Amino acid sequence: MMLLWSSAALATTWLVAPDGTGDFTSIQAAIDASSTGDSVVVGPGSYTEGSRYNATYAGGLVISHPVSIIGAGPDAVTVTVDITESYSRGAAILLTPTSHDLIVEGMTFIHANPGSLASTTERGYTGLTAIAAAGGEAMIRNVVLSLPTDTKRTLFEVGSGRINLYFENITADFHSGTPGKTGVVGAIGSSSYIKNAIIYNSDGSTDAYDDPEVDVFYSNIYGYENASAFGTGNFSSDPMFTSAAGGDWTLQSGSPSIDAGDSGMIDLDGTRADQGAYGGSVDNYPIDEDGDGYYTGVGLGGDPDCDDDDAGVSPGASEVCDEVDNDCDGDTDEPSAADAQTWYYDADGDGYGVFEDAVVECFAPDDYTDLAGDCDDDNRATAPGSQEYCNDIDDDCNGVVDDNASDARTWFADLDGDGYGNDSATVVSCSEPTGYVNVGSDCDDNDGGAWLNVPDLPASCEQTAEKSGPEETGCATAPSRASRLGLLALLPLALLLRRRR
Repeated sequence: MMLLWSSAALATTWLVAPDGTGDFTSIQAAIDASSTGDSVVVGPGSYTEGSRYNATYAGGLVISHPVSIIGAGPDAVTVTVDITESYSRGAAILLTPTSHDLIVEGMTFIHANPGSLASTTERGYTGLTAIAAAGGEAMIRNVVLSLPTDTKRTLFEVGSGRINLYFENITADFHSGTPGKTGVVGAIGSSSYIKNAIIYNSDGSTDAYDDPEVDVFYSNIYGYENASAFGTGNFSSDPMFTSAAGGDWTLQSGSPSIDAGDSGMIDLDGTRADQGAYGGSVDNYPIDEDGDGYYTGVGLGGDPDCDDDDAGVSPGASEVCDEVDNDCDGDTDEPSAADAQTWYYDADGDGYGVFEDAVVECFAPDDYTDLAGDCDDDNRATAPGSQEYCNDIDDDCNGVVDDNASDARTWFADLDGDGYGNDSATVVSCSEPTGYVNVGSDCDDNDGGAWLNVPDLPASCEQTAEKSGPEETGCATAPSRASRLGLLALLPLALLLRRRR
């Protein structure tokens, strides 16, 4: 079920759509599933409806409890009323004895095959807005009723009980050339009003058994010369429909019904209300401007779609981090947004935070970063990616202390223990490994007496022991300690001279 909106009283809004994208494809099915106080929102499209109440009454829609039935507009929703199996009284909308506090708005009702219906009583007719058998109230507004019947037809009838019906901005077309009396009301006990209506091809007659209290004002009762007798603002004149025969009851330019409604009501264009179903503030019924399947309009008692200009914004949309209330829940960019990030507290400001104080938000709070893994959040010098140094600290937070340090030294393997290491066997480390020394240049690391591999020493570097092939090896036997120290002092000079050659 697509739950579009719930009020504080947990009233539910049910969506009806002919393409199956709503909760129901039938308006009557949605009415039957609804509870007191619910709303049935009827999306754009064509519907065929017809139900029986009992052996006498049938209606396109049969309503038995307080519910709001709200269409997307008379030009957007067409209901074909098919009650051809009824042989007495039929209606576009039938209110049973338990119905009250109703709203029906924003749609067009057209009777199908009405000629097969026959009246069994003087008051029987097939074309009407509502029949009520008991007390209550109902509002009908921005509705077109096309009633081409072959029996007597009036705008509404109430039964033995008392029901108050209120009609605002309706268009009723009784169609010319059909027999039978065509009037405004057939009623027994009623206190109702009709405002800003166009009643087309009516002889204005009433069928009042108990002197019903019906006020008609600011309405065009075309076909009834004494229309002004009904009340203030009434007249009889051709409303100049665009094409009533073609099912278009909008008004042509120059129509006498334009700006002829109640002066206290304003159309959406800011002018005085027009008469008929397209006049008045049509935002009373839901409008889906952006086509996302969610509606606006005060008829719902709320605004399910908080931005009807953006199809990406609706109660069914996913919240994303864009400073917009995408899902119309009243909150913007909450932590549940689809692209909300995890942020980590960064006390030392080095760009890396700690896992312990992580939060999920759309945007970074103060002192938070999107990078984690700081192993010492009180020391800016320690963070993932920092340079490691020989300081007994895990500077780069990789879990290892003094590894790959920038100031680590090169150590040479010294197998023969002569204090000189093999240039080809080295390690880089902060501390001296066992078996390694910090001096290389051992020409034979298996002979403790042969250690220096520096060819072409200067003449002052005399050997203190017998040479063993220096011309070939460049390797001298170990000198005395004093000579060794002197030789080491000359070693940098020798290397420099060698490079200059």
